[in-house]
Amino acid sequence: MVGCKKSGNIMGTHGEEVVQRQLVDACARIAQVIFAALVLLSALMCRVVYADPVTSEEILRELRQMRERINQLEKVVESQQEEISELKEAQGSAPSDPAPEGLETRLESFKDELLDIVAGEQSPLEISGFFDVTAQYTNERDNPFEFGVLELDLEYPFNEHYSISAALVWDDGTSDVGFGVVDYHWFDDNVPARGRIFDEPGFHIQAGRFDLPFGVDYQYFASPDRPNVSAPLTTERIQAGGYGSDGIRLYGSGKMFDYALYVTDTLYWDDGVTVGGRLAFFPSRDPYQLHRFGSNRFIEVGASYLQDMDRNGDVLDRVYGLDFTLDYGIFLFVAEWMLRESDNELWGRDADLDIGINLGERDESGFHITLVTDIEGFVKRPMYVFTRFDSWDPDYNFVLDEEDDTAFYRVHNTRRLTVGLGYNLTENIGLKIEYFDHLGTGTEEPDFNDRGVIAQLVASF
Repeated sequence: MVGCKKSGNIMGTHGEEVVQRQLVDACARIAQVIFAALVLLSALMCRVVYADPVTSEEILRELRQMRERINQLEKVVESQQEEISELKEAQGSAPSDPAPEGLETRLESFKDELLDIVAGEQSPLEISGFFDVTAQYTNERDNPFEFGVLELDLEYPFNEHYSISAALVWDDGTSDVGFGVVDYHWFDDNVPARGRIFDEPGFHIQAGRFDLPFGVDYQYFASPDRPNVSAPLTTERIQAGGYGSDGIRLYGSGKMFDYALYVTDTLYWDDGVTVGGRLAFFPSRDPYQLHRFGSNRFIEVGASYLQDMDRNGDVLDRVYGLDFTLDYGIFLFVAEWMLRESDNELWGRDADLDIGINLGERDESGFHITLVTDIEGFVKRPMYVFTRFDSWDPDYNFVLDEEDDTAFYRVHNTRRLTVGLGYNLTENIGLKIEYFDHLGTGTEEPDFNDRGVIAQLVASF
């Protein structure tokens, strides 16, 4: 009898502990339900107040979904309250059945949905960038190594029509804003800081600082986008490193055409404006195009034009451009021609006599042809080779020193051949090596290199 009594006390104590444990679990589940409902309501309010504007239909749809979930949760709460009452009445007896198996699963799913709603729109700011390091062996360079450009690209979409995009550039110890626009767009919410801006169909109006879509080389201004190291002579000489300015532009892409129009500050002189544009035709898009440096078009033909005007509206410079791109299989072929007609004369100064020297009008022309071949299928490594021939033909004989208008140097028609190899070490790190030779032509500028070897390591993030 004593043993049986002792056993009954043990069972009673154990049942009491089980009931208390289930009471605690039931209360915890109710607290989870209440917390989840509060978080859902807070997330919806934050989305309406702080996030992108939404339509009334979207709000009503989410409210209906929230009301359905709350109704389900109310039923769960009621069942839990009934279970608590039953457990209280059953203290000292055998423990009640556990909560339904599907409850925890529903709560976990509900919390996952809340996390998607809240965290999915927590930080729309997109950050990317790159930097490059160069080593070169040339006849006019003393130091072989150079840290090149560090660029930080930022993109922030406000809603389905407005976004901002900027590129902060550090180069040669100085920092600058290389690109920065406020963008209004239809259809396409992609606003790349540089490169192939026409890859996706859409329409954009932008105000700020940007690269001018003239010719085809504007797609390759950034070192990760360029298959080799150096820019063609058309960009180095006629565009003075690449067209870019402050102003307004609109551009778009349809099924078979790209178009761009812009008005900016003057490109060549101290005051005035530049107006211009580009029109390109392509038969179709190929979304499965795999060439790294190509676009999603098999073939593209483009024409560009701009004119520089002074503040009185007189035209000082006209620049014409034609470009052709063929992206077929492992081959990318790019050709570009440019012509500049200048009605303005460049003046230097004689330091001894302190008089001006007329250096003539700035008429010039140039072209380049480039072939990039993907050889990964042959060498079983992510490698490619490239070849480029370019030409620059100035109709003038002298150029001014960039910092001293009393120093000027003789220039001649120039030809250059460039060959090289590229190797993608990882998805974001690439190594490029090129050899160039001006084939006995060139200028008398003090930093002009007849030939040389350049290696560049580019890292994107």
